[in-house]
Amino acid sequence: MPKGPKGFSELEKSVIKEKLRKECEESWAVHGYKKTNVGELCEKVGISIGTFYMCFSSKEALFLETLETLQNNLMAFMEETIAKEPTKDGFAKAIKLLYQEYARNIFLYNATSPDFLAFLNKLPQENVLKLKFDNEEFFRKNIESAGLKLLVSDAHAFSVISALLSILNVQDVMRHNHIEVFNFMLDNLIDQLFE
Repeated sequence: MPKGPKGFSELEKSVIKEKLRKECEESWAVHGYKKTNVGELCEKVGISIGTFYMCFSSKEALFLETLETLQNNLMAFMEETIAKEPTKDGFAKAIKLLYQEYARNIFLYNATSPDFLAFLNKLPQENVLKLKFDNEEFFRKNIESAGLKLLVSDAHAFSVISALLSILNVQDVMRHNHIEVFNFMLDNLIDQLFE
């Protein structure tokens, strides 16, 4: 197997990057972006800081790749869920699973938290734009995959789903389980959005 400039093959480098992304995700969940330390990540993965910088140009590059990987996995999961059950119920099920994933990893998706904004402020503008994948286009694609027809405009439907997802931002003040509230609201709105 051919080795790279620092003695790592591309496969070995890929494995190291995957381990770093996993540790980054876990540390982000517990400590946030600001308190995640590259040295500690390297220690957990068992590499030197020099090896880290061979894989990623900066802490922000690691966070960006971690977030992009999570977003891509989430999009693929939603597409698979809808493909298995291309109906209104299947679409609702996918949205419910999306909400649950956001609830488990709110630190990664709460783009208005001070910690997340600190991360965004460290990124070059082109990376910030890249990070903001086209949610509306993804929404339309999944509606099409489920074979659904809207009863309202796509902008209206997208706004309703986005508003429902924002329940995450007020979950701490709810007197009832926020996931059950989200599911109840979605179940009662889905027939008003789709034929």
